[in-house]
Amino acid sequence: MFDLEEYEILMSGFMEFATEKAQYQPSTLTRYKVILDDYFHSNVIDKVERNNYSEIFSRERLSLLRRKSNNVRPSLLRFLYFLYDEKFIEELDYYQLQNNVKSTFGSEEQEKEDSVEFLTPNEIRTLFSDQLTYKYEYEEKMLPLICSLSFFYMFKQEDVIKLTLSDIVLEKQRIRNVRRTEENSDLVEWLSLNDITVKYLKTYLTYRQTLLYPDDALLVMENEPLDNNKINKLFNCFERRDNKVLFGNKKVHQSLLTRSMMLYILISTNGIGLYQILLEQEMNTALDHAFNEYLSIVRTENKNELYDRYNIEEILPKKKRAVDVNVGFYSELNDVNQKDIGDYDMNNNRNLENSKLTIQRMVRDSKISRYLRNQYDNECQLCGYRLRKSNGEYYSEAHHIQPYNKVHRGDDNSNNLIVLCPNCHTQFDDLYYVIHPETQKVHCIFGEDDQYHLEMLAMKEGHILNSKYLEYTWKLFEEKKRTLVSKVVL
Repeated sequence: MFDLEEYEILMSGFMEFATEKAQYQPSTLTRYKVILDDYFHSNVIDKVERNNYSEIFSRERLSLLRRKSNNVRPSLLRFLYFLYDEKFIEELDYYQLQNNVKSTFGSEEQEKEDSVEFLTPNEIRTLFSDQLTYKYEYEEKMLPLICSLSFFYMFKQEDVIKLTLSDIVLEKQRIRNVRRTEENSDLVEWLSLNDITVKYLKTYLTYRQTLLYPDDALLVMENEPLDNNKINKLFNCFERRDNKVLFGNKKVHQSLLTRSMMLYILISTNGIGLYQILLEQEMNTALDHAFNEYLSIVRTENKNELYDRYNIEEILPKKKRAVDVNVGFYSELNDVNQKDIGDYDMNNNRNLENSKLTIQRMVRDSKISRYLRNQYDNECQLCGYRLRKSNGEYYSEAHHIQPYNKVHRGDDNSNNLIVLCPNCHTQFDDLYYVIHPETQKVHCIFGEDDQYHLEMLAMKEGHILNSKYLEYTWKLFEEKKRTLVSKVVL
């Protein structure tokens, strides 16, 4: 009888054939396998004689498969072709059995291949090489840049069209994330430009100057701002024979580039890159396709292997414990001293209070800092610790990112303040920690040796840090790192 062992041997051969020879998409292959498993386990295994493919694919037996899916017909036909290609069945039998499948599943279900494709790694390398041929100058100057924006920054056509000259800062190698609006203001505002995009930008901007176009739109074609029709016209360059063969005859368009980048971010980061993508844009169809493809790849590679479960320490790591401090007399290092006292008007009403305050905390315990600490319920924005005092109250401290003193002249406002426990406060004062001005991730001077390196602060809605304060302290942090490195070298 046709048994489970024989089926598993055939299925293993089919998976190898489909992956290496037929090059089916992993998500498509996964759906095919589900249907074939259902059919063979329910209607074939231990019910049909070994090698009796005429019976296995007879109309009567095929009619027992009750699945209603557009993938039933193609999955059976692909499996039949594998049997024919590997010489399990003869040519005449193959065509007869093929007709059985088509007649059984042809009236209600039509073969429908998954149209969601992705670029291969080699095709991506080709895209950003000098192998493409161009017919017009505007193609050569604009298309590489648009492909770079669509791939590396996952910009949709509408995003590319929105870009203006002011959205590009070549000196700092960054581009504005035009997907960020008032409605989704939690997205990051700036994205770093890589070397490939910078090269294409410089080439295009030199070309753009020759157009003498007066307005601020970044991308200009035929002396008009770019629109969807013009972008589609540019991508027609990939339909020419010399270019089409470079990409396996795939239709190259903006959506293909965007979801391909998303897929390779997920693959290269084992799925963690989903967080980065969602910091840059909201959930959309391209990300849905990429994530489903990634899951299909993971499921195919898993092969029903045992997965370890997480333990409690991994799910709920212990929080860093704050050190004992003399509560009430804590001050930022080098922040307030006697020389600074004369700079402050004790009677002003800006945001300072002079009653019942020690010298150390005279400019520290402002109305703004108290409001902010209340907003965070005295919970450290970095480690999450809440320090409890003997009277049952909780205690936290407000840290000025750009120090609020005579030397550094930072401001006492919420855009320059974060709420910390005394321990983390000490480390921020010491430039052990600093916040990156663009990503707003916490950086530790010892890098990955610290558990909070590259973590994000917990931020309440409406609490926004001003980049000028972050940039100021980041420069101090970089100087300190250089000093430490030079001491080690010496």
